[in-house]
Amino acid sequence: MVSQFHQVQVDHNPSISNGGIYFPSKTNSTSLELKSTIGTNMSNSLLMGYTTVRDDRDPIGSDFPFVRIIDGTGVITFGSEAFSTGNQLNSDVFTVLNKFQLYKGKHNLMLGFDAEFGSFYNLFIRQNYGQYQFGSIADFYANNPNRYDRSYSLVDDVTGDGSKAAAEFSTSRVGLFISDKYEFNDKFTLTAGIRLDGNYFPSQPTVDQKALDYWNNVAKPVISSNYELDGAEAGQMPSGKFTISPRLGFNYDVNGDKNLQIRGGSGIFFGRIPMVWPGGAYSNSGAIIGGVGINRPTAGWANVPSFNPDINKQYDAGFFGQSVNIPSGELNLIADDFKLPSILRSSLGIDKKFDGWKFTLEGMLTQNFNDIEYNNVNIAKPNLKSAGADQRIIYSPTANNPVKLDFDPNTNGIQNQYNNNVFLLKNASINGNSWNVTAQIEKTFFKDLQTSFSYTYGESKILNEVTSSQNSSQWRYIESINGRNFQTLSYSDFDLGHRVVGYVSYAVGTTNKSTTKNIGSTAISLLYTGQSGNRFSYVYANSLVNDWARTEANDLIFVPATKDQIVFKDATSADAQWAALDKYIKEDEYLNSRRGNYAERNGSRSPFQHSLDLKLTQDINLFVGKKSHTLQISLDIFNFTNILNSKWGRQYFVNNDNFRLLTFEGFKDAAKEDYTPMFSFKTPTTNPWTINDGAFNSSRWSGQFGIRYIFN
Repeated sequence: MVSQFHQVQVDHNPSISNGGIYFPSKTNSTSLELKSTIGTNMSNSLLMGYTTVRDDRDPIGSDFPFVRIIDGTGVITFGSEAFSTGNQLNSDVFTVLNKFQLYKGKHNLMLGFDAEFGSFYNLFIRQNYGQYQFGSIADFYANNPNRYDRSYSLVDDVTGDGSKAAAEFSTSRVGLFISDKYEFNDKFTLTAGIRLDGNYFPSQPTVDQKALDYWNNVAKPVISSNYELDGAEAGQMPSGKFTISPRLGFNYDVNGDKNLQIRGGSGIFFGRIPMVWPGGAYSNSGAIIGGVGINRPTAGWANVPSFNPDINKQYDAGFFGQSVNIPSGELNLIADDFKLPSILRSSLGIDKKFDGWKFTLEGMLTQNFNDIEYNNVNIAKPNLKSAGADQRIIYSPTANNPVKLDFDPNTNGIQNQYNNNVFLLKNASINGNSWNVTAQIEKTFFKDLQTSFSYTYGESKILNEVTSSQNSSQWRYIESINGRNFQTLSYSDFDLGHRVVGYVSYAVGTTNKSTTKNIGSTAISLLYTGQSGNRFSYVYANSLVNDWARTEANDLIFVPATKDQIVFKDATSADAQWAALDKYIKEDEYLNSRRGNYAERNGSRSPFQHSLDLKLTQDINLFVGKKSHTLQISLDIFNFTNILNSKWGRQYFVNNDNFRLLTFEGFKDAAKEDYTPMFSFKTPTTNPWTINDGAFNSSRWSGQFGIRYIFN
């Protein structure tokens, strides 16, 4: 099977169209299955597969640096999308699954093996064409950038696709399993099994001797004295790990007539992670990709860059007086004892049939193990704390960026080759969990009218959401109180909340009176879905903690209970600002419940969402000889009620899953060590959420027409 798609993607922020993405992806998948019957009580199934994926993400327009112009509250962007300029992924995965079954008396024994071997080529050099930022339109016309960012190859002079600065590595996973399904009697069945999985990274990252010497003699002694590295080493993948997964399940047919059944089970299930995460340890090893990210106002630079449209003549760190030698750029580490995530999942359900009705009640509980956590271990630990009601740690009270670790205290200034930080991937100290309960009722009336209604409520907690393809972004985009190295358990982005699903379908058959044959049928179906809104966080504009950059917006707000718990920078308008803020908090049920405390990560939700889908089908039976074929014509209208009223069926979206409610304006007098934070507030003119109008989960109605020919 060969499948291809071409996707055009445009940034959420206003931008010129050449900032979009062209993303062709080609997948080839081949599988071979052999089923064998051995004697009267044995069988074997062998399934082998080979899949190749070729992803080549590129900017839509001509090759051009990315430009951001900040002018007042607006942002203008144009040029090649910064993360698509050097971006290729090739993966080749071979899988084999063999299951041998033995039927002996009341036993159904199964044993087998499950293996997966992967080979990957992942080129990712962000901002490879150069990224310029200007503080105003005037600065742009004057060719006066205030920030420059770029990553580049240290092993060749190639800009864009084709560079040798790619992560090339292989993985292997081998699993063995055995289970027994034992039928005690006609009513009770018990299934027990155990699985053993081994996971390996046979390839080691490319790190030359100079990089290793720098790590062992300069960087590691300083970093390890400030942070627990859990055995992580530059240029080293974690050692192979084994996971044992026992499982147990049962089904009890209480009366032996399948009208009342109790079922459940519990087991450990071994997980996996996207290969781009460990792939970062290969590409960001300090030896093949370097980079520069520099602010003009704070860092200063040896030379002032002028905008250059030629992607092959962009600036490296040497232009700014920094080192371009190996090692350089960002470093990604993985703890030596790192284990892939797994879960303990338990469920219990009851099914009851009565007079054409079917009732189901089911609960599920999941406990995570070996969750994932990221730390930035290249920033000096904070020793300051803000004053007043909002007391939290501070990394750098006056600078625009946190201070990085000084690897050589004997020199003047920070001697630190890893100018884009060091990120450690490890297993979390706190594991997440989730639970949900579902009740469902089903009933068929007159054999033509089918109905179903279900209600589900669930909660999910997690430490780190890990939804990005970059290791740095896994850490950077987490909302927190005391900074992203001090994460706490919080609601997940995917926390379910309330979910209601209702379904009704009515079908009418048509009979030829002369032949009494069924010549077709007409069916109409309606599917209603009601869902709690998406979770989001209330944060400050600008960072009080300042563990990455002052302009970041990831600090969860402190919700003042009284006026004396917040200080406004503009004292003359403090009363008016407090009155407006107090009114806003009172009118927000969640914020009002958090007065005198911090807002929680993902503590609030967008409004409840409703959608109704309509499906019409017309079956036409065709008689070919003695066989009956069916021609089916269908029409699907998704979010049907939006046709009737443009305000119905709206789905909501919160940009970056957070909303900037207050603006941090600095400390009262940092020079005199008065770290009382000051703020400003202006009543938002919009809700935290906007209408989701994307390709999926859209607020617009959409239709789909289909034709299907069915034959035996």
